[in-house]
Amino acid sequence: MEKIIWIIAIFISANNFCFSQEETIKETNKIVQKNMETIIYIHPVSGIYTSSIDAEQMGVCLYLTIENPLNLSQSLIIKPSAWINVPEFQMFGSHPDHYTRLGSDIGLRSYSNKKRAGFYSQLQMGVFYIRNVTENTNDIGFDAMIYFGYSKKTSKLSIFFDVGLGCTFGTNPILSKEVFLISDVNVGIGFKL
Repeated sequence: MEKIIWIIAIFISANNFCFSQEETIKETNKIVQKNMETIIYIHPVSGIYTSSIDAEQMGVCLYLTIENPLNLSQSLIIKPSAWINVPEFQMFGSHPDHYTRLGSDIGLRSYSNKKRAGFYSQLQMGVFYIRNVTENTNDIGFDAMIYFGYSKKTSKLSIFFDVGLGCTFGTNPILSKEVFLISDVNVGIGFKL
């Protein structure tokens, strides 16, 4: 009889262990699923810049960042952008021409942990169509950037901050064929899809 009690006790303990393992796996799967959602970020600094504009006097900038997870430590980054520059007012820079720039960067964000949050590095390349209205010319511009940043994610909102350094060049005299060093600072506020 004592052996039967021991066998039943071992069976119950093993069964409880299996159920607790199953609950741990379910909880881990919930965390993974939550962290594998696509996020679209707006860039409030360019939004503030854009919203304070009299369209006849100022340039307009629109930036988005789309973060599509590949796994818990890497995400595909797509950054579409549109600029319309009017020389009468320029908050930053001193480009004398009226021009439009449309295009996108694409890159890979690598997190230092496996949570899609916290510190990260990001490599990206971009291609842009540039129309110089003043000189009636077109250009294709390219850039390559490396960013270092930090991302914080909650159940409803995601925020990131990063700084980047890279280079840009064009295919004709709008940007010239010279390579220029550029720097960039971004703040993004994102919403999950």
